[in-house]
Amino acid sequence: MIEMKHDRNKDTQAIIDMNDSLMMNAASHLPAGTDVAQQVVAATASGIAGLDALLNDNGIAQREYKAVASGYLIDEYGLSGAELEGEIDALMTEALHYLDRHQKDFDNWQK
Repeated sequence: MIEMKHDRNKDTQAIIDMNDSLMMNAASHLPAGTDVAQQVVAATASGIAGLDALLNDNGIAQREYKAVASGYLIDEYGLSGAELEGEIDALMTEALHYLDRHQKDFDNWQK
């Protein structure tokens, strides 16, 4: 993979957008009153595939999360092919770690 210079501010905003979208999607599948961020963090502790079991949505949330990451990386960095796939995985992992560290921030939008 080619080492590329990331724009940390834009990357962070993309991560926030990815997680906002994920929280809205998850909230629509989980019972009212659920701590959505905590449930998503627990479900994805071993990776994004854990969303499928939590949301029982045939992978829709996972594909949407990946699509947001992909769109951002294509638009911002012009990536494609294997390099794009590697960066998508890295960005999704980073976004899940961000969600874990900022659960309360994502819980607040629900209130």
